[in-house]
Amino acid sequence: MLIEHEKGWRAWFDEENISPVEISYPVLWRNLTQIVGDVLEALGQDRRLAPAPVLQRQADQRSDEWVDRYRAEAEQKGLPT
Repeated sequence: MLIEHEKGWRAWFDEENISPVEISYPVLWRNLTQIVGDVLEALGQDRRLAPAPVLQRQADQRSDEWVDRYRAEAEQKGLPT
């Protein structure tokens, strides 16, 4: 199901001649204000409108292990990572 959804989004972006901004979650949570600023700028807005983060990461070592496990299995099964 995930593969089909990913293919559907890719096809839609291609049909609309849109280059999506791809952001992985680890990059987003480490650089939230900068990434939101980049997205705002890509939309023609002032990047200074990006708010400072108000939440702190709640993940721990176990969460990181689950992410690593998912990525390894997803790569073997051809799922999006």
